[in-house]
Amino acid sequence: MTKENPPERERAEQTKWWETPGGGAGEPGPGSTPGPDPTMVNPNAAPQFPGDQNPHATPPYSSGQQQYPSGQQQYSSGQQPYSSGQQQQYPGGQQPPSSQQQFPSGQQYTGGQPQYPAPGPAWQSGPSGFASPTGYGAAAAARSRSKNKTALIVVAVVLFVILLICGIGGIALVNSDSGSEGADGDYGMENVTNACDLVDASVLDQWAANRDETTHKEDAPASYGGGSLNCRVSNEGTDSNSARLGLDVTFDSEYGSYGYDDWKKSDTATTGTDYSSGAVTGLGEDAYYSSQINDYSSFQTLDYTVAAKDSNVSVKVNMYISYDGVVDRSTVDRICRDQVRKVLDELRK
Repeated sequence: MTKENPPERERAEQTKWWETPGGGAGEPGPGSTPGPDPTMVNPNAAPQFPGDQNPHATPPYSSGQQQYPSGQQQYSSGQQPYSSGQQQQYPGGQQPPSSQQQFPSGQQYTGGQPQYPAPGPAWQSGPSGFASPTGYGAAAAARSRSKNKTALIVVAVVLFVILLICGIGGIALVNSDSGSEGADGDYGMENVTNACDLVDASVLDQWAANRDETTHKEDAPASYGGGSLNCRVSNEGTDSNSARLGLDVTFDSEYGSYGYDDWKKSDTATTGTDYSSGAVTGLGEDAYYSSQINDYSSFQTLDYTVAAKDSNVSVKVNMYISYDGVVDRSTVDRICRDQVRKVLDELRK
């Protein structure tokens, strides 16, 4: 008797489930209850599965839980798959699953609340899966160009309006200056093109016969003044003889008059043996004269001025004579008064 060949008594005691004591295989013995027919045992039994995996066996999960493929399990919020301290039994010598939850793409969950992928479509890196609507870029560019053109048109219109306003304002200002240039009065310079035409320069010939220079200037009325006229004529003679005649005319503006008062103050301020000045009658509203004589060894000089103020005009005539003889002051005085009177007559409206 060996370990591999047990005694007959022990062998008799090892009765198969389809056998009954006292009988042969599949035959009931005397005094025993008939056993199940081996051909009828579990007639609806499912076919055997490899690996001792029986789908009808008790699942290795708690009641009410379902098994999910790829090792993924669904648990209710805040619940663990097994109660603490219990060891779950698995058939067929299978090893219990790892305590770490397996997740796709090599990620592991080490504990705590189970993590699940966010719902929604899985996005892949790279270019967007949505194509731009057909013609969107061209339409956007067209709209952008249209907006730019509109902005340029608006700017051009604004600039045009500004320039138009400035032009109208400038024209109005010029017209305003022209319309309010000179004060109302009895005299005007509208018909004067050369101020030297208002005087007779031939009176200089008796001291110096050769015409040396003639200049004139005409300033039209402006916002700062009513206008002015100027003329200078000079003659040269033999030796030290010379003669000059000067004419100055100013018109009053709407802001007041100037010319006569300044002239009078300056011309009559100097006094002395060789100086003289005084009032002149018969010339406008007011008139004066001033005279200065200088005697030298071989010649004499005379500086003589007559000025008058009448209505809206001031007229001044000055003569300067250098002569190798004696200059008659009364002759020069008469010439100056005649020249002032002539100018007033020429400028009268």
